[in-house]
Amino acid sequence: MHACIDGLPKAELHVHVEGILEPELEFALADRNGLELPYASVEEMRSSYLNGRNSRQPTSRSTFP
Repeated sequence: MHACIDGLPKAELHVHVEGILEPELEFALADRNGLELPYASVEEMRSSYLNGRNSRQPTSRSTFP
């Protein structure tokens, strides 16, 4: 049974979309869909990642800026 399960393809089951988008793409998607983001610019959003103020910040961005 384990060999069968080990041989099956695997998929990521828990990914937060906002955690994998670069700020430029997030702004483009928001603009396209008429949504307002809590940041005035790409630079402000990126700065929030680097300063640890963004609660949606993925671990990889805080570990490997």
